[in-house]
Amino acid sequence: MSSQLQLPTEKLTWTINDFVKLHNNKKLIINTEYQRSEVWKPPKKKLLIDSILNDYDIGSIILRQKEDKWEILDGQQRLKSIFDFIENKFPLSNDDPKNGGKYWNELGPDIQWGQFLNRLVYTTKIYSADDETTSRIFLRVQEGMPLNGAEKLNAMRGKFRNKVFEVSKHPFFKQTSASEFRFSYRNLTAQFAVQEINDGVANHVFRDAKFRGLSEAYESYRDSLPPKVFDMVDSTLNFLQKNWEPVLKSLRRKVTF
Repeated sequence: MSSQLQLPTEKLTWTINDFVKLHNNKKLIINTEYQRSEVWKPPKKKLLIDSILNDYDIGSIILRQKEDKWEILDGQQRLKSIFDFIENKFPLSNDDPKNGGKYWNELGPDIQWGQFLNRLVYTTKIYSADDETTSRIFLRVQEGMPLNGAEKLNAMRGKFRNKVFEVSKHPFFKQTSASEFRFSYRNLTAQFAVQEINDGVANHVFRDAKFRGLSEAYESYRDSLPPKVFDMVDSTLNFLQKNWEPVLKSLRRKVTF
């Protein structure tokens, strides 16, 4: 990490069971304000469980302490996969010659405890990181599995970003066939908003609505919002929801929006 991200930290060695207890006691926080949507499919989850049982390295977990709770900065997908496995939501891979296809509750204590719950996981605890620094840490540690543009934008801070998040909850989106996966509603809202800056739509000025153009707007309007922009977006969504209801379900692809 660069000097700007040097924070008071502590290196810990926890067991998987330590994380399970925190999860069961609702002491683990997944902050959806900047965390990505769940993107791991069953094959990747099974591969992680197989790695744990074979004592392979699964990387470290990074947490931020918030009073008596722990916010996950890196490791969300791995921890959710572990919890899902223990809650019998998917079985072991069929590639396992001895226990292939078995669910958690079908495994003996020698595997549950000997190979799994007592497995050590390297953990980094971060103290006193504000939300802005937390977002920057999140962006930095996600480099191993690249974020899409919407996820990068969502990890930025400022008034423009916060207003995008607020307007993206408009019921219009839920009435379409577009998926909310990986913050797509927020990305669409940001694209709408950028077009309205300085009466762009009224003046037939169409701006770059890809990541670069959107990120410039997020940076330019960190501390104050552009006049009328989000009122226009909200008004347009209200109009579409009221007058286009019969055809909203046909809206699926981003280019259609």
